[in-house]
Amino acid sequence: MGRGANSLSRLVSLWENLRSTSSRNKKIELIAHYLNSLDKEVLPIAISFLCGEIRGGPISIGPRTLSELYSTYPSKESFWTLDKLQEYFDRIRDLKGPGSREKKIELLKIIFQRSTVEERDFISGLILGELRQGASLGIVKEAVKRAFGAHEEVERALMLGEDLGDIAKALRERRGEIGFTLFKPIRPMLASTSNPEEVLEILDEVALEFKVDGARIQIHRKDDEVRIFTRHLKDVTQRLPEIVEIVRSIPVREFVVEGEVVALSRDGRPLPFQHLMRRLGRKRALGSEMERIPLVPYFFDILYLEGDLLIGEEYQRRWELLTEVLGGRFLIPRVVTRKKEEFQEFLERSLKLGHEGVMVKRLDSPYRMGVRGKLWLKVKPAETLDLVIIGAEWGHGRRRGWLSNYLLAARDPKIGAYLPLGKTFKGLTDREFEWMTENLLKITKERLPYAVLVEPKIVVEVAFNEIQRSSNYPSGFALRFARIIRIRTDKSPEEADTIEKVKELYERQFRYKGTFEEKF
Repeated sequence: MGRGANSLSRLVSLWENLRSTSSRNKKIELIAHYLNSLDKEVLPIAISFLCGEIRGGPISIGPRTLSELYSTYPSKESFWTLDKLQEYFDRIRDLKGPGSREKKIELLKIIFQRSTVEERDFISGLILGELRQGASLGIVKEAVKRAFGAHEEVERALMLGEDLGDIAKALRERRGEIGFTLFKPIRPMLASTSNPEEVLEILDEVALEFKVDGARIQIHRKDDEVRIFTRHLKDVTQRLPEIVEIVRSIPVREFVVEGEVVALSRDGRPLPFQHLMRRLGRKRALGSEMERIPLVPYFFDILYLEGDLLIGEEYQRRWELLTEVLGGRFLIPRVVTRKKEEFQEFLERSLKLGHEGVMVKRLDSPYRMGVRGKLWLKVKPAETLDLVIIGAEWGHGRRRGWLSNYLLAARDPKIGAYLPLGKTFKGLTDREFEWMTENLLKITKERLPYAVLVEPKIVVEVAFNEIQRSSNYPSGFALRFARIIRIRTDKSPEEADTIEKVKELYERQFRYKGTFEEKF
């Protein structure tokens, strides 16, 4: 069993080939050939697996549980087909309530006992969301286009919220074009990161918008029905009742708009992002939370208006329609200019009002899914810290065998210790993971079942989006979206940044922010 066209073993063989293939075009060719060989019923499953995801969503199993399962003997022969493995994943995900964890482990044992050594690594990576084989969604998307001879159909359907696996199945079945459906979120257009110097060099007539420190939202409305989605297409309507009421007050009955929602202090200044997350982290907004953390929307785009899909229209035209629909209310602050001094003034004004920076948008840009070169740019000041690694966890999936999740710490010269600020595995190449593993093992002072504690010897430069207050670490701080920029072999631990520098950056990043008060 498990050796036919739809077998897991074939997919794992492809996975191994992809890991050893550097050519993007060759990867697309391999995946396209594989997809063409599958039965249409398993296409959606195979595509989800290739993208590193379990179809239907994660099954909430951690690395410690998986490590314990490796003690069971693997199978010598392949057993699984893709649909049978997916069936077990679905059964595990559906288990809830008392005793569910034990039942999940029993099903996982069956999966592991019936899997070969290679299949176990693949399955572990899937479960942990760490299946890295160089086949990103972009590469799999291109393979689907090549396999089924479709380009615009795939791009359009993906952008309109369709699942890539379902698109591939529809193409195999030669169904008609997939159209827009209201209340199915459109995948967002994203901005490339830039810096003031680059923007000043290329600046032609562009629109500048405040880059606010909020959460991106996409709002669909038809009559009194309103649905609000995050940039990750998650429905958060019940968490934002005040935004729903604002949208219902707009005298147009059917539209899709995009914007950011921002938390405000008593004086109307934006609060740090972590306070906004307190609101969005709840499944339903509470009256007390709404009073303590009021929210306001800033809208910047319109994608659909009373029967007309606008994603092909130029940005300037979409802005004009948005202004008309909103009657000038709740618009993101914006100017159109070609002057460098106006760019600098607008950037400084945004920062002084407590925002992150500036968005730069070409006036003729259509709306397209994902990052689109220099059509949209985001510009904000960047900060990094030189931190010391004091611990590391063993990786899973593609990172199995490497110490690859690093505990980062700042120096506290007053007490002669290194205080942790969080973990990250992002930013390094495979060669750097290997170097890290070799050198961290040389300075290990304590081995734990799934990690090591090490002497504070290795310094890394770390970029991050924000420093937040945190009770999870003795330092009292945590880095948001930390990623390693480079390994600082030129620096000693004594030259690493101190906890005082962390505090200074924390205070500086919020110098123009509002202050959160527990009681107004």
